Amino acid sequence: MGIAFQAKLSWPPTGNKMSRTGNGRVYPNPDYVAWLHANLLELLVVATAPPIEGPVSVRATFYPKTNRKYDLDNHFKPCGDLLEKAGVIVNDSQIVELVLRKAEKRPGEPHVVVELEELAQ
Repeated sequence: MGIAFQAKLSWPPTGNKMSRTGNGRVYPNPDYVAWLHANLLELLVVATAPPIEGPVSVRATFYPKTNRKYDLDNHFKPCGDLLEKAGVIVNDSQIVELVLRKAEKRPGEPHVVVELEELAQ
């Protein structure tokens, strides 16, 4: 069906650091919240269509700052949450196909490019 949505996001925090615990409670990590808010504002400007309701295929290409090793899946979790919070998709459980790719480093501008394709139901 073709690309339904594409966005360039700043480098996401790892999913392992999305929350912290203290006093028997779980709190969102301030770095995660800051990343979420900054990118949410960007997506709200770009995502003007109603949320995609059916199954989607997602391709995310990560452009890191260095050649340091990192887990792609840990860095995608915040991106899926962001797509839902921005109203691009109804729920990140709609993602039925996920392709994650490491690209060449971008020393001055680490980022991730996320592309969604709406699939036939």
